[in-house]
Amino acid sequence: MNSEYKKAVDAYNALAKKALSGDAQARADKAKAMNEIRSIERDAARSGVVLRRDGTRIETHAKRSLQEEYVRRFDAKTPVRIVGRGGKEEVTTLAKHHSRRLLGK
Repeated sequence: MNSEYKKAVDAYNALAKKALSGDAQARADKAKAMNEIRSIERDAARSGVVLRRDGTRIETHAKRSLQEEYVRRFDAKTPVRIVGRGGKEEVTTLAKHHSRRLLGK
């Protein structure tokens, strides 16, 4: 497990114990520590790793690779009409539409 992540979780647990005893500053600091944990988890998830607070680390697909796989499932030849925002109609393929929507391509 990432040492930075472990330190953040330990700091949060210590602050949570202090906050239970009524320490107002610990309660505010606990929120900041949780935001740091979420940030570390979010960055890890983008790279395809799920961090769990029990110390396990699960390798998975990155969000981008899942989106690319989703786009590949659509037919790139059959044209379809898509009504976008503001009622603007466009003729394109589902593969192109989802590629622009998800991947910015």
